[in-house]
Parts: sequence; structure tokens; C-alpha cells
Amino acid sequence: MSSGLVERDVVPGGIRLRPAPGAAVALIDLIDLERECCAWIRFDVGDGSVVTLTAGGDGEAVLAEMFR
Repeated sequence: MSSGLVERDVVPGGIRLRPAPGAAVALIDLIDLERECCAWIRFDVGDGSVVTLTAGGDGEAVLAEMFR
């Protein structure tokens, strides 16, 4: 993912990821896996080019570390 990530922005409660055009499918695949194991993360998938991940409490710091 690091080679296909164009932008990573901190947003209230989490992060917003913008993948390179060819990496969008890989990001969505990763999100599908994360949804299975990390129900505490809220995923907002935009038009395929923007994904916002948010969490309450300590989850915000965990997200920052996961996608650093």
C-alpha cells in the first residue's frame, strides 16, 4: 500500500487515504479484510479514490499508526 498511497490526511477521529489510480482496488481489498477483524473502525468509501477511516476513543491513535 505504501507505494500506491498518494495522500494520507489526518481528519477528526481518524485518517483519510487517497490511493493512486492503480492502487484503489488494493485499498478496497484491504478495507474488506479490516472490516472482518476490526469492527471498531468506521469505513467511509467514497468514489473509489477516497477512503476515510474513523474510530472513537483510543482508536484514532491506532489508525494513525496502522496507516503511517
